Amino acid sequence: MCGKGQVKPMQCTYCRRDIPDDAVWCPYCGAEQTPPEETTPPDDWQDENIPVDDWDDEADPPPDNTWADDPPVPGWEDDAPYAPTRDADAPRSKALLIAIFAALGVALIVLLIALNVKPKPKAPAAAVTPVVTATAQPSAAPTPSAAPTPTPTPTPKPADGGYILPDSATRRLTQADVAGLTWEQCCLARNEIYARHGRIFQTPQIAAYFAAQSWYHGTVPGASFDNNMLSPIEHANIDFLAGYENATWGHPYIYS
Repeated sequence: MCGKGQVKPMQCTYCRRDIPDDAVWCPYCGAEQTPPEETTPPDDWQDENIPVDDWDDEADPPPDNTWADDPPVPGWEDDAPYAPTRDADAPRSKALLIAIFAALGVALIVLLIALNVKPKPKAPAAAVTPVVTATAQPSAAPTPSAAPTPTPTPTPKPADGGYILPDSATRRLTQADVAGLTWEQCCLARNEIYARHGRIFQTPQIAAYFAAQSWYHGTVPGASFDNNMLSPIEHANIDFLAGYENATWGHPYIYS
């Protein structure tokens, strides 16, 4: 309430607090202010509460500092628009709520699926029919067969010219050339190729056979004999005779 000689300050239209006359925004509630319409009082206007005799501006000046604004709220400034602050944790809280509801939904779906799944009844086990197996009678152990041993035969007589196979150094032998030979004769015919080049034999039976031949002259010991002295035909015939012995009797002839 204004005293004598005081001007009534401007009030906020919302919170009804005293604010500066030139304020556009209320420093307390932030409401925008509408400037009041200026009205000119009539010439004969007089405040009804003040006697006519007491109205004297010059005689009774208003005291100093009779009106002061309340301290403004920190953060408010004149002529600054009101901007409410936003909660920075609001998006985080919203995301947390969404995650919680999603987890509850998944748990509910899993629970419904678990309740609807019923174990399948097991099929009755088929009766097991005992199988009677015949007991095999033990058979006699096979008697191992003795390895064939060469039968001693008289030393074969060489053909004409003193050779068992006279052409073994000049042509390749065939099956017809050895068809009539014995096991020992095949062995001597194979060594006959070495004897032509003067090889000395360590086996007594082979050495005695070739020593009785007029054409044989033993000059090269068996340990130092060089197979490169043989021709390709002679190499081929040696392999042929050894293969014939293995195919016919199982192994080369061995003197006992």
